[in-house]
Amino acid sequence: MDQLPRDVLTRIFSDFTYADQTATLSLVCKVFSEVIRAMKPHFFDSIPSEVLLRVFDNFDLRERASLVRVDRRFRDLIVEKSSGVAEVNVLNIFEEHIWLNSVRRNSSRQKVITVENPDELINILRYIKNVSAAKVWYESSEFGQRAIDQLADSKMKMSCVDVYPYAPEQILDYLDRKLPELGALTMRPHGQNVWNGVRMTQMPAFNGLRTLIMDNFDIGGDTPIEFPPNVTTFEFSNRGTHHDPPQWVTVAEKLYQMPLIEFLGFSHARFNTIDDLSRFLRLISREKLEHLRFLALKFCKFPSLRPIVDGGEPERMGWRQRMEERERERERAEREQAEEIVAAVLKDHEGIRPLEELEGISLSLQWLKLELCDGRLSEVMHVFTNVCCTLQMALLSMINDLEALRDLNTVAPLLERLNIWTHLSFLTKAPINYPKPTSFFKRILPSPALFSIVTKIEASFADDPAFFDNYLMAGTWPRVHELKLINCDEASNEFLMHMNTHSLLLRKMILIRCRRITEQAMIPFVEQLHLKSRDIMVTWKADKLHLRPTSLYLALCATRAELMRTKRMRLRTKKFSESDGIEVWIQDKGTGRKVTFRDFDDNDSGRIVSISVRTPFSIRRMEEEALEKEKEREARIKELEREMPPQNPPDPVPSTSTVADPPPAAEAEVDEQPEEEEKQPEQDNMEA
Repeated sequence: MDQLPRDVLTRIFSDFTYADQTATLSLVCKVFSEVIRAMKPHFFDSIPSEVLLRVFDNFDLRERASLVRVDRRFRDLIVEKSSGVAEVNVLNIFEEHIWLNSVRRNSSRQKVITVENPDELINILRYIKNVSAAKVWYESSEFGQRAIDQLADSKMKMSCVDVYPYAPEQILDYLDRKLPELGALTMRPHGQNVWNGVRMTQMPAFNGLRTLIMDNFDIGGDTPIEFPPNVTTFEFSNRGTHHDPPQWVTVAEKLYQMPLIEFLGFSHARFNTIDDLSRFLRLISREKLEHLRFLALKFCKFPSLRPIVDGGEPERMGWRQRMEERERERERAEREQAEEIVAAVLKDHEGIRPLEELEGISLSLQWLKLELCDGRLSEVMHVFTNVCCTLQMALLSMINDLEALRDLNTVAPLLERLNIWTHLSFLTKAPINYPKPTSFFKRILPSPALFSIVTKIEASFADDPAFFDNYLMAGTWPRVHELKLINCDEASNEFLMHMNTHSLLLRKMILIRCRRITEQAMIPFVEQLHLKSRDIMVTWKADKLHLRPTSLYLALCATRAELMRTKRMRLRTKKFSESDGIEVWIQDKGTGRKVTFRDFDDNDSGRIVSISVRTPFSIRRMEEEALEKEKEREARIKELEREMPPQNPPDPVPSTSTVADPPPAAEAEVDEQPEEEEKQPEQDNMEA
């Protein structure tokens, strides 16, 4: 080989186009290595690095892992200079047995990457440079700490880290040491601890933390826990009812440790008496939390504030009395449904006297959100409007029944008088086919005050056509700028045409799985586009039977050719990481107003990356679970065997023949004959 001319070697080596072949030849001898280096560059060598980086941005994790093995240049571009896998919203890191035994059952469409060793996790994380939320699902503290090590070593930019323990193993101290600049943290136990909760013994400093969300963690009153001082958003939820004092009391008494709080959320808090509610309001008052602007209460229970006169002494209602009163309200509603009543603005006229317990309390709230809370809305809003004179917005989410609508009509004049804008969200408890004659939506009308204060309407699972045709179309909604309908099969084209005509400020509309709505309801939005004061964005999710924006585009081209001469229209296709979408863009030539119809939202453009890591603990846990299942199966088999009746063989019928004993075969034939003769009468009786 050393005697061959170099030009001959060059011609021979030019046939080897793959990088691994040329790399192998370069290791044979020094001459081969010099010839290969002197050869003309490959095709990709002539492409600028900027162009390759633009191409690599469209590849996913598996494709990037394959490209890294091409040559050193590709590896440096992908690992060092590339911006990483784009649009990663969520990064899930599972301990293997948690993914196989729990999470996989609830997310069949989610793809997962399996890693055989925790040390190999860094090989995947190096392809991801930015992520919105990194979620660690663990049961053993060793795996949780190892996953945090890999996240810290990858130099990944994370907006939030979510800790989901399946055992009372806490890794918060380790997380604070490894990621001291963490900005947001979510803590939520899973498995058996979802309802039992996990008791916290300490809270690290987390000096860089701005958002803290705690779900079902128990904080004892005697536990020396100090919350991070720089938190501005704090949410706490605890479903347990066995604590004394309640968890909301323990946490509210420690809120002074976070003086910069602007957003505060509580879930499943039980204010059994007016004293409990007064205590809560004093703990979040202006003197304690002067920066508090947004308060969200979800699934909370409020006491009744209306007095019961008994012997001249007013007393506030307890839980039992309140449940009895609600039962009387339901009976009254049933009587009203059975009678022929003309639709009217139904409301309660009972007033609430001033409460001495609330004197001296002042809140700095601007936004108040009440989501599916148990209690009279009129009474709760009466309390907050008395203690908060700066309230500007009320977000009210309620069950869509007659009692809640009456309560809404009662509080509407108060909100109108105080100039408090309102977002309304209606939730139907279960799909029910309301008979048209008995639908209570035909007997109640919205208060006139609602039409002037409501700025957003949202409805979920509304299956009564009278809710749209009678209740929501009873008047105009001139202030509404956003409309959202989810799984509303009875929402009609007429309702959307009504909103388009009377809600001139409407700028955002979301329709998800509303089967009765067709392109005929969208054409008026195009026809009256020149009358709008702002641009409109319509998110119209497609279903399996219809391509909504595409059908609208074809309908406009086929039936509204004269109208479209005054408009500009474009149809665009969007390709995301894991999905695609269609967008129809229409602009009025005269006013420049635009309306956009699309079948995707901002969340569809994101990507979810899930990684399952095998550890010795997960292998041992899966073996234990397999052994337990085998024992349970054997126990069920034994139980079934005990329950089954014994199956004894029938007694042989004695022979009446006087002939000498025949051989065994003949004896069997003789014994079978009487048995058939005895069964014949039973068969005759059954046929008769």
